[in-house]
Amino acid sequence: MPSKKKRTSKSAVKGPKPAQKAAPAPAVPETPHRRSTDQSVMALEGHPGEASAKPAAWHGPENLLLTFFFAVMMVLPLLDILGRKLHGLFDWFPAVLVSGSLGLVQNTVLAIMMFGGAIAAREGKLLQLATTANLIPQRFKSAAHIITAGLGAAITLYLIKAGYNLAITIERPVGDIIALGLPKWVVLLFMPIGFSLIFVRMVWRSSEKWYERLFTLLIAGWLAYLAPMIHNPSETFIYVCFGVLMVAVIFGMPVFLVLGGAALIFLWNSDTPIDSVPAVTYSMVVSPTIPTIPLFTLTGYFLAEGGASQRLLRVFEAFFGSLRGGPAIVTACVCAFFTAFTGGSGVTILALGGLLMPILLAEKYKEREALGLLTSAGSLGMLFPPSLPVILYGVVAGTSIKDLFLGGFIPGTILLLLTAVWGILKASRENLDKYSIWRTLKLWSCVGSVSLFFGAVAYFGWNLFGRSAWALLGAVGHIQAATATVGPITFVQVSTLGFVLVLCGFLYPLVDKWALGPTSEKLGVRKETTEALEAAWDAKWELMLPLVVFFFLFVIKVTLVESAALTALYAFLVEVFFYRQMKLGHVTKVITECGILVGGVLLILGVSLGFTNDMVDAQVPARLATWMHNTVHSQWVFLLMVNLMLIVVGSLLEIFAAIVVVVPLLLPMARAYGVDDVHLGIIFLANMELGFLAPPLGLNLFLSSYRFKKSMGEVYLAVLPMYVILHLMVFAITYIPILTTWLPQYFAAKGW
Repeated sequence: MPSKKKRTSKSAVKGPKPAQKAAPAPAVPETPHRRSTDQSVMALEGHPGEASAKPAAWHGPENLLLTFFFAVMMVLPLLDILGRKLHGLFDWFPAVLVSGSLGLVQNTVLAIMMFGGAIAAREGKLLQLATTANLIPQRFKSAAHIITAGLGAAITLYLIKAGYNLAITIERPVGDIIALGLPKWVVLLFMPIGFSLIFVRMVWRSSEKWYERLFTLLIAGWLAYLAPMIHNPSETFIYVCFGVLMVAVIFGMPVFLVLGGAALIFLWNSDTPIDSVPAVTYSMVVSPTIPTIPLFTLTGYFLAEGGASQRLLRVFEAFFGSLRGGPAIVTACVCAFFTAFTGGSGVTILALGGLLMPILLAEKYKEREALGLLTSAGSLGMLFPPSLPVILYGVVAGTSIKDLFLGGFIPGTILLLLTAVWGILKASRENLDKYSIWRTLKLWSCVGSVSLFFGAVAYFGWNLFGRSAWALLGAVGHIQAATATVGPITFVQVSTLGFVLVLCGFLYPLVDKWALGPTSEKLGVRKETTEALEAAWDAKWELMLPLVVFFFLFVIKVTLVESAALTALYAFLVEVFFYRQMKLGHVTKVITECGILVGGVLLILGVSLGFTNDMVDAQVPARLATWMHNTVHSQWVFLLMVNLMLIVVGSLLEIFAAIVVVVPLLLPMARAYGVDDVHLGIIFLANMELGFLAPPLGLNLFLSSYRFKKSMGEVYLAVLPMYVILHLMVFAITYIPILTTWLPQYFAAKGW
């Protein structure tokens, strides 16, 4: 295999030094927990202008507790797989190592939601519904924050009460056991405990002054005390309450409290017990697919901390760097890969911006065009697996997650290509002689030929060894492939994989000496071929990650949650023990940052479900669908209205909030017009991707302005060309359904 001459140095992942005023953005990546002078992306989405809290004595144990819950969630599915496989090999080995492990994993999500949310409140990183809080004049921000914190704390008090009632009053007498003798009511206590921590921290962070904190507490106490005294509130009073919530949205109230407050108002109006809010929250977080959200997100954070961005950058530079516009292609590809695994475009801009901006400027891109390209590419990859928004959409809409990923592959690829093509067209025309499409094609032909050869070797080697192995087992042990149990199947699969790897390893030096070397030398691309193969070999573990997910799901045939756990373990082992750029001592910090994001998202999803159920009970979606169907008679006009609405929604609402609030309203209307569920999902997600760039409040615009220290006006002008191009593609996705429906239908027809 290629030698490892250019291993990424360990020092390359250290956080950036404070930038000089005249200096460009630092040329090193910012990993999720190492930003000494910058706020994290989540901090920008939480309480505006606040830095993380200073470490206190209890922060360390709190972080360790969250790490423990993540470890439980990752280890238990692995034990399930191990038990099944070993039981298939040895009858005496127990098939189930931990009784009720699935229930434990699902209930661990509740712990991560509450303690991750509590740590997010501690750090001032609870997700906001809108980005308008940054526009409040400085002199009014303190008062707005105190009022918002008081209202939010009052809502939190009700959530504490509701959670306590559910655990102690309702569930404790029932005495249900989850697993290993763990009572259900004990797990449910995580909700009042977590909400209590959030309440305390909201009051504490409302101000630096003790008397203003006391004033916040008084606001919360009086609101919580007076509300139950108002019986049968009038319709006007209900509208006023919703109006207050909307003002709180502008002031920066966290998403889950806005939705929780709306749910409480609905319940108040219908005289329904508030215990239903934590009840539906619990039913959501213990659903079978929800554990994939924290596990796949954790994979992305491990990759970010381990310096994967640098290795991937080297790979794409090696393959595309000789093309005019090569840096733009590299930017699009790296950002798409990174966003797919981190789940947040903001993380992509902050982590890769410092790496890619100097490269683009060095290739004579105009600063405005480089800024526009990076800002636009920050949300690429959102349609590719294992993107968190796609999984979340599938959970909320009840649409097949596999079909959503299949449906998003072609549109996502086209969006990626359009971004790269725009970057190529904007490339500098200076020193054109250093670029050569022919040299690049020669490089691709050499590497492509080798790849095809070893692909064929792997294919035929797999079939040959597999058939031989089954023939041997049939002759000796009378075991047939069609009737074999899990044990023999696993043994043959692992042995076949080992044989293929050994065969490829044996053949590569021979191919390099007698075919690849002479051919590339003759074509004049020996140096480029060697660098490309070395870069790919250095990043082999990250490049194999999509194949690893596919292998787990479709070859080993594990469940989606088990595949997510295996993928997270794979990323952990690769970054800690293979590349050794993520130290074991940093794992807790990385998991804590992941828990902050996941906890905030799950809080939104859980609490909003109460709001959504109330809307369904009030027949709001059905009435909207009926009204729309009677008013608009054309599917094309309906889809146009949906596009325009979603672009505005995407620029105003945080994407996870938009999914849980808008999708339940939109889905019945789309079905009334005969819109395919997968098609609607990709339309929705593509519009959300575009909404990141929509002026004046698209999230990527704020993050790019913050990261590259540019005014909002400069960022608006920079992204405008790409915004128009991507807008046209979103309309193509909308009105050419085959782009999204062909792959799911093809796979379904093949029975895959």
